[in-house]
Amino acid sequence: MSGISLLLETAERYERTHQLVLFALLKESSLSEHLLGAPRRKLHTDDDKAIELEPSGGKFDLKIIFDSDITAYLELKMWADFGYKQLQRQCAFLKDENARGFHILLGKAWFKHTPEEIDKESEGRAKKIGVADVIRALDNVLMQKDEKHDVHELALAYRNKLQNHLNWLNGKTDTGEMSDTGYEEWLAKLKVEYAKKQPSDYTPDEDIASSEHA
Repeated sequence: MSGISLLLETAERYERTHQLVLFALLKESSLSEHLLGAPRRKLHTDDDKAIELEPSGGKFDLKIIFDSDITAYLELKMWADFGYKQLQRQCAFLKDENARGFHILLGKAWFKHTPEEIDKESEGRAKKIGVADVIRALDNVLMQKDEKHDVHELALAYRNKLQNHLNWLNGKTDTGEMSDTGYEEWLAKLKVEYAKKQPSDYTPDEDIASSEHA
């Protein structure tokens, strides 16, 4: 196991881990093009605001500016709740900023809102992204011959970790996707299985990162 794989194995359940990995890959690789549908604007300095963590006072987790100068905001959720009020606030912000939005939902938040609900609330500005979408985007990054070795190593380790996570979420079935039907039963099973992996005083309903939004 590589050092990166060990880190991801140890810190997988923390939302901040996923934020930082995606920040690094969006900054250093072609992930923006494959995950968000457009390449990131070229960086001119190390602190170039073309990509930024917790922009606009933490209204979103990440901000990225595409090479077309369109700004996009990304919200990532692992186990924390993603309530309708937060969705409303974020969609209102996107409208005010005339920006695009991406809600990357990797844990139980996936079940909270359908793609159609997010699209309607944001008036077409925001898109829902799940675990399988991120895996496919990382596969495309790994196929690029001009990616740096460090980028390839991180992308591969993260891709494999997400695949294990998706297999577990799906109960290792042949569906390959989380079903929109019967999700209450599915979510109950998810909580039980996840609790087995954690200390007895932890449940997936807790906000496990201090940076998560109310």
